Amino acid sequence: MAAFAKSVMVLLSVMTLIEVSFAVVYTVGESQGWTTHVDYKSWAANKTFHVGDIINFQYNAKYNDVIEVSREDFHTCNLRSPLAFFNTGRDMINMSYPRHYYYVCTSPGHCLNGQKVDIRVLQIPKSTPPTPSPTPTPNPSPSPSPSPSATPKPSASPSPSASPCPSPIATPPSPSATPNPRTSPSPSTNTSSSPKSSAAPPHDHSIPPVAQAPAPSKKSAASSMVSSKGLLAIQLLMALCFLAYF
Repeated sequence: MAAFAKSVMVLLSVMTLIEVSFAVVYTVGESQGWTTHVDYKSWAANKTFHVGDIINFQYNAKYNDVIEVSREDFHTCNLRSPLAFFNTGRDMINMSYPRHYYYVCTSPGHCLNGQKVDIRVLQIPKSTPPTPSPTPTPNPSPSPSPSPSATPKPSASPSPSASPCPSPIATPPSPSATPNPRTSPSPSTNTSSSPKSSAAPPHDHSIPPVAQAPAPSKKSAASSMVSSKGLLAIQLLMALCFLAYF
C-alpha cells in the first residue's frame, strides 16, 4: 500500500513538473507593472492565455493590491464583493480553468483610473497527429483514342434473280462439219468452169486423227548438246580456279 501511494505521488509530481514546464508566465503590464494609467486592455488583447499559464502581478504593496471580482463588479468598479485577494507585491496566479478572470486594485480611485485587467483563458488545444500527406499518384498517360476504323460495308449479296444463268455447254461440232484434211476434192470434169461453180466436195464422216508433235530436228539436238558441253566446261573451269585458290 505504501509503495502504491509513493508511486501515485511520484506520478503527480511528474505531471506537475510537465505542466509547469509547458506553462507560460505573463507579467501584467510588462516593465510598467501593476499601477494606474496603463492600458491593460491593449496589453491583454495582444496575448493568448491557456489553461496552466501563470499571471504575475508586480507592484508596490504599500499602495496597491489585487482582487478578483465578477464581470459586473469589474465594469462598475464595485470593490465590496471580492472573489480572491492578493497583496504580496509579487503575486503568481495560476490559470486553472478556461474562462474570464477579472482583476482590479482596491486602492481609492485606482480602478477608475484603469488599474484593472480582463484575462481570457482558453483550453489547451489537443495535439493531433499530423495528417499524412497524400501520396502523389502518377497521372496515367492518356491513352490515344482509337481512331474509328472504317467498318467495311457488307457487300450486297447478289439476288437470285441477278445471278447469271449458266451458259449452255457448247456441244462439239458434228463430225459432218469437220473437213477431212486427207480428202481432196474430186477433180471437176469441166475444166472451163470456175471453182465457184464447182460442186462441193463430199464430206467424210470419219473422226479426224490426233495431230502428233513433230520430232525434234537434228539441228536443235546438236545445239542443245553444244550448250550442255559449254556449261560443263564452265563448271570444270570454276572448280579448277577454286582448287588453285585454296
